[in-house]
Amino acid sequence: MQTISDIASVFLKKISFWAFRNYAYEQITFNEPFVLFSGANGAGKTNILEALSYLAPGKGLRRASLSHLIQIADQGNKQPWAVTASVSCHEKETILSSGLDPQLFLEGVEKRVGRIEGEKIKSLSDFETYLSFFWLTPDMDRLFKESPGVRRKFLDKIIMRWEPAAKRYWQTYANAMRQRMIVLKTRRHDSLWLDQLEKKMVEAGMAILHEREKYVSLLMKTSQDYFEAFPKIEFHIKGELEERLAKSSYACVEAYFSENLKKMREKDRLQGITSVGPHTTNFQALYTPKGIYAEQCSTGEVKILLLALILTAARLESWRLSRTPIMLLDEGMAHLDEKKRFALGEELLSMGTQTFMTATDEEVFAPIFSHAARFCVKDNRVEKI
Repeated sequence: MQTISDIASVFLKKISFWAFRNYAYEQITFNEPFVLFSGANGAGKTNILEALSYLAPGKGLRRASLSHLIQIADQGNKQPWAVTASVSCHEKETILSSGLDPQLFLEGVEKRVGRIEGEKIKSLSDFETYLSFFWLTPDMDRLFKESPGVRRKFLDKIIMRWEPAAKRYWQTYANAMRQRMIVLKTRRHDSLWLDQLEKKMVEAGMAILHEREKYVSLLMKTSQDYFEAFPKIEFHIKGELEERLAKSSYACVEAYFSENLKKMREKDRLQGITSVGPHTTNFQALYTPKGIYAEQCSTGEVKILLLALILTAARLESWRLSRTPIMLLDEGMAHLDEKKRFALGEELLSMGTQTFMTATDEEVFAPIFSHAARFCVKDNRVEKI
């Protein structure tokens, strides 16, 4: 793996946003590895992190509709929101902008557009040439206590970031599974068509199992090798096919998968589900100091598991891209004792990443004050401390 000297640090130097949430306009400058925002609940701290998250493709940190982001002035006037940042990497600065298209906004259409150095880009994915983000929010504290489907989807999204070319396996599998169910409901005696769809499911499904096993093994090894100040974490993927792969050859499990899809056709048709496949896998995290899974952990222990997962994924991405991602940690130090807060700061510094954090109590940031730009958020304004 690469050393930190091989990886370029990506830093934001200045951010500006207009008509975004509770802010009419703000401009914030800094040059530190930690950028900290403190203030009362509802002051608008998370809104700043959310604004930054729109400098990446996707639906943002809160997955809010674009219309909900618009700041409404006292007179009830609406303006199209926008966020701009100066991104520094390899001693070169680039201006990235994202927001509602002003012209379309006047026509009543809400569409997000991006610009790089003032030039409109064809796809928001073009932002990924310059920077990427990982974030952790209080809503994610429930990840390991949600349904297996929620955890599985979260893991798969991280894997597709790590190996973008593998995305086609999930797309092929989902499409074939959906079509199989339609055929079972409408033309269940068309065995030839079902055979073809199930062949696609098996090929893509086995590839998904391989990608998951490969990534989770790497995730666990990296977590245990690098995060010395945190308890050792184990990540497990559990499912019927995974259990068989641990005992049998790839070819045997592939044959079993194919045979069971055929055998379960009538049951799947009646129940409206697909009984076997990688879509039934469960992703779990084991807190090794107590030997318990996340579902049984305390709030603080769950936070440690989540931080270990996010930071490890971020470190792996920095190796893949040869540059660091930007970390957005909303209440990132909540539920951690002073020792763990200090350890978190040390881990982030060792990665060379820039981290934006929020807290209601500024004192939780004390272990990283010497490396931080600190801001107070109050009355819809952001002031440097």
